[in-house]
Amino acid sequence: MDALFARRMPEVARDLLVIDTALSEQHHESLGAGRTLIGAPNTHWEFSAWDRGMAWLGKRIDAYDVIHLATSAFRMLTPRYLDRLDPGMLDLVRGRAAAVGHIDYFDEPVTVGDRSLQSWLRSSFVVVPPVELRRLGSLVSIDDPRPYFSGDPQAPFHADAPLSARYRD
Repeated sequence: MDALFARRMPEVARDLLVIDTALSEQHHESLGAGRTLIGAPNTHWEFSAWDRGMAWLGKRIDAYDVIHLATSAFRMLTPRYLDRLDPGMLDLVRGRAAAVGHIDYFDEPVTVGDRSLQSWLRSSFVVVPPVELRRLGSLVSIDDPRPYFSGDPQAPFHADAPLSARYRD
């Protein structure tokens, strides 16, 4: 990912924080100037890892114009959205209550708990100002998956899970 940005936007200054959920939370390693590797829990997949990254950055997060959250799946499906990201797009997001990313959607609304949604930014690739991340607090929105998941791969959701039938499909 970093090489991609260096090639496409050499004029954009950046630091790289790699958050690896296979490493312990105590792991901290310099990978060179502006490049750091830390460990994180995989309790809630990328969301708990990003929480760990935000905690590790602490107040230093405010020094950045935008934060780019990405997962190893950022090139899955249609990676052409990367072609639309350039310094001008980053400048449009900076300092605004906005985010840039790939929009996923269903052709009809689905429900998760008491929320109805039809589209969302894919978690594999999101660019957002740090102030908006801080407003969210934790990036983990469902702390306890037990009301949703059965643990049975043949029937992964509880019969009374607060999910619409369309979302279960």
